[in-house]
This record gives sequence, C-alpha cells and structure tokens, in this order.
Amino acid sequence: MLTSYKAMQHRLRYIQLDYGRDGADSGFISTLKREDRMSTLRIHKCLYEGIFRAEGKSFLLRGTCCEADEFWLSSTSSRSFTGGLASSKARGDPECVFYVAKK
Repeated sequence: MLTSYKAMQHRLRYIQLDYGRDGADSGFISTLKREDRMSTLRIHKCLYEGIFRAEGKSFLLRGTCCEADEFWLSSTSSRSFTGGLASSKARGDPECVFYVAKK
C-alpha cells in the first residue's frame, strides 16, 4: 500500500497517464500540479462525459474513472495525508479535481 505523500503524488501522475495522451485530439485534457503540501489533478475535458452526454446518459458518469479513482484515493488516506475527489463532472461540477494533501 502507498503510505507516503510523495508516493501519492506519483499516483496522481499515474491516474493522468491512465486517462491517455493529453491534448485537443485526445478525449482528455488535464493539468497536474505538484506542491509541497497539496497536489491536484484537474480533468478539464473528459472523453466519457462527451460520449455519455451526447447519448443522453450522463448518469453513467458516476460509474466511470473519476468516481472509481476517488474511492481508491480516499481509502488510502493515512495519518500523514488525505486524498480524494474535490469536484466531479458526474456531480455537475465543471471539472474533476483529484487531490492529495499533507495533514
């Protein structure tokens, strides 16, 4: 199990890589910001959101990547750090924002 803040910063990068190549031609556009006390991964454009909204099935977003990764991040929180999903397109927010923060 990852137990350090530094390891969790790397996990945010792995999540970003898991979503695929970043850019206008891909389905995802994201920004990773690493800092000493808190790191964030912002998903600005989401392939799944585009597909599900176009099909009129936006409720399916609740079962996709961000919601699953949020469960993993929040369940690995420890005495030294916490992590989770601060906002989510599935919940109606303009972007998904993952975070890891030192306590």
